[in-house]
Amino acid sequence: MTILKMIKNISTIIILGMVLSLQAQVENVHMTNDVYEFLKEMKVKGIIENISDDNPNLSFGRVKDLLVRIEEKYQQLSLTELARLKKYRDEFFYDELPLDRKWEMFGSDSVSGSFSNFFSDRQKLMYSSIKDGNTFKMEMLGKVYHGQELSPNKANTTLFGGGVRFYGTLFDKLGYHFSFHKGLARGSRGFGETMAPWLNSNYHWVENLEKIGNYDFVEGYLKYAVEPTEGMNLSVQLGREPISFGYGYGDKFVLSYIDNNFDFLKVNFDYGMIEYTSLHASTVGSFSFDRSENYSKYFALNRVKFKFDNLFDFGFGETIIYSGRSFDLGYVNPLIFYKFVEMSLQDRDNGTFHFDFQTKCLNNIEFQGTFFMDESVIWRLSELDQYVNKTAYQVGGYWYEAFGIDDLSFILEYTRIRPYVYTHSNQKNNYTSYDRLLGHQIGPNSDEIYAKLAYNFSADFRATVEYKKIRSGRNVLDEDGNVLRNVGSDPNVPWRFESDSKQSLFLDGVLFNNHIIKADFRWEPVRDLAFNLIYYLNSEKNITLDKVYSTSYLMLVMTFDI
Repeated sequence: MTILKMIKNISTIIILGMVLSLQAQVENVHMTNDVYEFLKEMKVKGIIENISDDNPNLSFGRVKDLLVRIEEKYQQLSLTELARLKKYRDEFFYDELPLDRKWEMFGSDSVSGSFSNFFSDRQKLMYSSIKDGNTFKMEMLGKVYHGQELSPNKANTTLFGGGVRFYGTLFDKLGYHFSFHKGLARGSRGFGETMAPWLNSNYHWVENLEKIGNYDFVEGYLKYAVEPTEGMNLSVQLGREPISFGYGYGDKFVLSYIDNNFDFLKVNFDYGMIEYTSLHASTVGSFSFDRSENYSKYFALNRVKFKFDNLFDFGFGETIIYSGRSFDLGYVNPLIFYKFVEMSLQDRDNGTFHFDFQTKCLNNIEFQGTFFMDESVIWRLSELDQYVNKTAYQVGGYWYEAFGIDDLSFILEYTRIRPYVYTHSNQKNNYTSYDRLLGHQIGPNSDEIYAKLAYNFSADFRATVEYKKIRSGRNVLDEDGNVLRNVGSDPNVPWRFESDSKQSLFLDGVLFNNHIIKADFRWEPVRDLAFNLIYYLNSEKNITLDKVYSTSYLMLVMTFDI
């Protein structure tokens, strides 16, 4: 027996020696938790089958179940995968850890021990209570960003903030979560928005009325989940947390990662081959210092997915964005076709439709794709070069253990979005919040080639390199930014009957090519304290004017979560 096999067997014995307890935990695992990366790789490898990464806010109980399923196939795991499995087992089976492997700031002496253990590799919490189907956990949050611009200027920005998080489950069925994070900024405001674009959808940052730049995030929800019969899962969630929806290795058509400015009611149903989601959410439109001009807008989604074991998943769904009134009961209905409801409500709203698929028939290789229609073009198939053809599609593949190398993943994806996608005749109903796109970030009249390499050197060190080539045709503007010729590139500028051509050619207008490289090295020297070193380069060429612009920076991010 080789030394590597001995080490692997010893690691396996240690992992299997831990007693399992699948006590229900209904609250969701936060979208920023890197366990999602691990589950995705295990899904592509064929170790587990369904992780719902099109609707990725998984419950703690669901993640625990997936980790158990992975553990059952431990002989197929690499040494690094075994170490990662142990790391996540410690986190999600915290109540089963021996006392000398966990630390609580406000725990009993038998748990907390010396404060020096704060810097140890123990699993850490501020406080926890787990008893008789009721759980309560409290964590302290902190995040510090420091960025140094390399070009075109030499600006620098530091963002530093902290907060607290409470979460758990009551009576085995009611999950809850509350968190608050407050941050301050020092340095260049403009560069801060470049390195952290999510600042542009935070009210205190955008308002900018205080002496020092600041931002805040608040999350909270209640989630009720039951299993009426074996294998049937039903949950209802009301509140606020970051969400995304749909497929996409880079960005998604339906909902890319939303920081946390969505308040929503979501119903999930999963039984047999059917998985169904209904979502009704509220957000805001453009910011204005005149508060009478600020308004709420609503986002509704219904989607059904059919799951075929060891073959593929196929789904289709609708979304509606509307504003100018309170929430509409027609769109709260979870069992309805939105398009017909919209017509009955006098065709005032912005509707979309999408089809998607994801394969699961090949180990180590996954393919997925989405076809997206902003309004219906089914009856206008002879007008595919017209402005009414607001369609987009995306296809991609995920290769794990790429090139025969353990722990290496490779992603390749192509996205194409026609002009005027995400726009609406009523600008308040465009596909944005705070003027930021809710869907794919390249925007309309663009396409993208996206590639990503990621390698797990160990359970505590991961390196990723991303490359994007983006082509976009942009509106022709005058010196004051007014639109001289609209080619459908701005989601805030719809097609205008009085001035715009009905013909809409892909990549028409001022042509730009962007080559973007992002390298991210993540290191967690001790449990719950992580550092990310990020390099970013965007080389942009205006093909029409033959001009080149370059933006690059280095950023160091420190995160702690105890």
